[in-house]
Amino acid sequence: REGYLTPEDFRLEKVNPHAIYGGDSIDKAAAIFLQIIEGRGTKEQNSVALANAALGLNLVNTEKNLSECVEIASESLFSGKAMQSLKGVTNI
Repeated sequence: REGYLTPEDFRLEKVNPHAIYGGDSIDKAAAIFLQIIEGRGTKEQNSVALANAALGLNLVNTEKNLSECVEIASESLFSGKAMQSLKGVTNI
């Protein structure tokens, strides 16, 4: 299905675009990504990461709504499971 989503669809707060700036280089963006996946992202960075993860989770868990998928993503991020999964498929 096609359309637009809002932070409210995820039960997340709207964020200021300046708060989620990804850096001016690949290295800076990678460092920010690692901070987030390690559970050290800002509230705004975490919200965007959780929304993106929730969309992916919703593709394979179609019986769950977006806010439920945010909860699954949040548990994975803040428990360290997301970082463990990344380490399992990379050399980090």
